[in-house]
Amino acid sequence: MFISWINYHGRSQELAEKLGVDAQFLEPADTRRNLIRRYASAIRWTISTLRATDSNSVYLMLPPAPALLTVLLFKGRNRMLVADLHTGFFLDSKWKWFTPLGLRLLRNSVALVTNEGLRAKCEAAGVRSIVLHDILEDRTKDPVAQRPDGSDLVLCPLSYANDEPVDQLLQAARQCPDLKFVFTGKAPQAVRDQAPKNVHFTGFVKTEDYLDLLNQSSAVVALTTRDLTMQRAGYEALMYGKPQVTSNFVVLREFLGEAAHYVDPYRSGEIADALRAISQDSSNQSRTAVGVLNDRIREQSRAIEELKSVTR
Repeated sequence: MFISWINYHGRSQELAEKLGVDAQFLEPADTRRNLIRRYASAIRWTISTLRATDSNSVYLMLPPAPALLTVLLFKGRNRMLVADLHTGFFLDSKWKWFTPLGLRLLRNSVALVTNEGLRAKCEAAGVRSIVLHDILEDRTKDPVAQRPDGSDLVLCPLSYANDEPVDQLLQAARQCPDLKFVFTGKAPQAVRDQAPKNVHFTGFVKTEDYLDLLNQSSAVVALTTRDLTMQRAGYEALMYGKPQVTSNFVVLREFLGEAAHYVDPYRSGEIADALRAISQDSSNQSRTAVGVLNDRIREQSRAIEELKSVTR
């Protein structure tokens, strides 16, 4: 059974389906309630969910911290706990205060992390861990992956979070007037006001519209200023064989290899240079990305088998 206090059916749902376990997502909390009441409601839901099934393992997405405490108290002695530790468990200012205690509490459990850097943190705390990225599939044969020749569209999936170098992206767009930049997500007005003419804002888009943009793109930009962080946009670019520009961090280099161009996310000139390089040779770089994808899918299969072996 997979339990998540966040009503988000992305990585969690895909992981549950791959493992063949039931996924339970807490419905969105009533924002009019105060924090204590919202957590009290989530705790009651978790206890009820645990009691309603006799599964021999419980997968839990973290953070938030109260979810871990609840599951540890009520899962029972004979159930294995597998904690899916998102980057926020380690780095989000809202939750990183809990990281040392949380890792101590997980010493008899298994942790899932998305990169070797986070695995090292777990192992140092005495927690067995398995590196398992977002579930990858080869979608390069899908119609969406067949990019029209000569595309000048650069896709920039954004949530305008504090680790996204939006200002530098705008500056890079000014330096590449021949390229068309598409920014997804709800852009703040201040960002819209300073954008050059070759930046188009879509707002939130439906899945089919996003895939259409991916189809039209020559490159995907998936940048973060926060180390030890993987981006959903980066996984999507890899699955569809799209060249991408990402941040020059070790964990990203180890995973993406030659499928990406690596830049300092604070240097707009490096971002612009990388996009120009892709636009000049996107077909060959797409083929390279497909090779990396196939390697990572094989690694993923081994990680899933290891995970299944410890939860039987």
